[in-house]
Amino acid sequence: MADNGGWLIDAHQLYRLVDDLDLSNKDLNKAMKKALSSSSRLIQTETKKNLRGVSYKGGSLNNAAFLSRGVSTLVYKSGRGATIGLFDNRKAKVSYKGGKYKNPAYLLRFIELGTKKREIKGRGMYRYGNRGVLGSRPFFAPAVQSKYKAAQDILNDNIEKEIIKIAKKRS
Repeated sequence: MADNGGWLIDAHQLYRLVDDLDLSNKDLNKAMKKALSSSSRLIQTETKKNLRGVSYKGGSLNNAAFLSRGVSTLVYKSGRGATIGLFDNRKAKVSYKGGKYKNPAYLLRFIELGTKKREIKGRGMYRYGNRGVLGSRPFFAPAVQSKYKAAQDILNDNIEKEIIKIAKKRS
């Protein structure tokens, strides 16, 4: 793992392979994007599986399958990185069981991090009350920790496979 929390790939081997095969930047970016999408999908599926296992006092989440639609991945156009996140609201609506619904990504942060005690204070007879606390139930951080090494291995393997596949097509 890199110091900044990102992945560390031995770039010297990668660039030596690119030089040997005489690939252009466009071909290299294509290979990187495919490799990044497959390795980030591994962490995304583990996150969705962990979300379905979250439970509170009243039982498990009733709408975990719908909430899992909020876990998103984004591979950068340049092919230099990818993001797997819970707080992404790029899509206003998501499809679920034939209908269109508001993106549930904003709810996932409350499940992952929890909430503080919410009280209403004010004047009047009915303007007070305790709105409760939602305890944190981490599902994203454990998924990243458990699948980090496997995703990094898949990324390294897929970069090499994609570059060789592109080189074979060009030959």
